[in-house]
Amino acid sequence: MLHPVPPEPPSLQAQLHDELYREGCQILRPYLPLVNGITPGKPVDLDDIERGRRLLTRALDLSPNNWSAYWFLGMAARVAGYKDQAYEAFCRAWAINPNHVDVGRELVLQCCINGRGAEAVQVSGKVLGLKPDDAGLLSNHALALLLAGEVGRARFFASKATVAAPDNVAAQGVAQVIEDVIFGRMPRPTKWPWDEPEA
Repeated sequence: MLHPVPPEPPSLQAQLHDELYREGCQILRPYLPLVNGITPGKPVDLDDIERGRRLLTRALDLSPNNWSAYWFLGMAARVAGYKDQAYEAFCRAWAINPNHVDVGRELVLQCCINGRGAEAVQVSGKVLGLKPDDAGLLSNHALALLLAGEVGRARFFASKATVAAPDNVAAQGVAQVIEDVIFGRMPRPTKWPWDEPEA
């Protein structure tokens, strides 16, 4: 009679990774933007955010394919105002897990924030392929197209987004800005949010 072989306990390295990852996420989770992808969940404490980021960076030294750790690093960098670091972290997460809608969505938004409209169009097209009827993804694609200068296509996707979810305030806002650009009421933005002053 064969006896099942008990699973081996996790290695010390795996245990350390899990502990660092868990603690880093626990520190950063309260800061994650809940409403619009930008506004932090609680007032930003840069020292606290840096502590969480250091823990996740150490976890990634032990397990460099942890896309979720890169996603958390990207979100934390965004709320701390580190646009380039947020972009780099989301790119790493997307490279590891290109079929995760939330990873792609955040990379698209970061491309828009960083004024990388053409790249946002490429990524948002791929993300939209994962969930073609999602009003938020349709609206994000419209936003990316607008920033990249493809205003006609942006209008088409914004219309699809507002039909898919007529009560989606963000989709309505993107559609309105596109109309304002078309009718000359505002210049075409090249980044989002468009009312953010240049540093």
